[in-house]
Amino acid sequence: MIMKRLSLFLLSALLVLAAFAAERTVHIKGLISGISVSSGIDVLYVPGEAPGHVLVSGPADEIPLVDIKVKKSTLVIGAVEQRVWSKLLNRPGVKHVKVTVYAPAVGNISVSSGAEIKVRNPLALGGRNVKLSASSGGDIELDGGMVCGNCSANASSSGDIEVKGFEAKNLSMNASSGADIEFKAINVRTVKANVSSGANITVKGRADRADMNASSGGDIKIRELVCGMVRENRSSGGKIKR
Repeated sequence: MIMKRLSLFLLSALLVLAAFAAERTVHIKGLISGISVSSGIDVLYVPGEAPGHVLVSGPADEIPLVDIKVKKSTLVIGAVEQRVWSKLLNRPGVKHVKVTVYAPAVGNISVSSGAEIKVRNPLALGGRNVKLSASSGGDIELDGGMVCGNCSANASSSGDIEVKGFEAKNLSMNASSGADIEFKAINVRTVKANVSSGANITVKGRADRADMNASSGGDIKIRELVCGMVRENRSSGGKIKR
């Protein structure tokens, strides 16, 4: 009896492990200039050579629910829309799926609806411009550093953008509605920050010129910013801390 129960336990364990061992590879056709992620999906982005591919891993019943396509030169990663009856029956979502993107360095990254994209390797774009966008609880993390021409970072509705190690000509940031933006170890000519509606912006590093605007309970921290000239504008409870 004990051996029978042990065998059943081991069989059940193997079935569970098998369910989490599934993988799917999608090859990227053509060149892409941006990546867009939504639907609460976690993405690890590894900048590399073209053409690239996407590796999806996780439970076998969740992997088919990840929708991957290229639309107008943007790699779009989201969830397949499920029918109402599937939701009522509590069919699986994509909460346990991990996505890894191997693709060339892109200048446009956007996340929304609780999605997250992490970039651990350096993102080298030379003189190309970059646009980062996070909304509705989306999260962008660039830990490997970034080199580009001009950069625009926009976060709203509890979106989050964090960049560590940044070199460019100009940096422009806009945060609203409880969003957070943080740039560390920057080296730029000019940096502009606009914050409102309880959002936060933190800037650390060096700049020749800074233009800071805080309103409606927004908060800007520049205590660790070394800058030759700083212009400050506060209104409606906005704060600039230096």
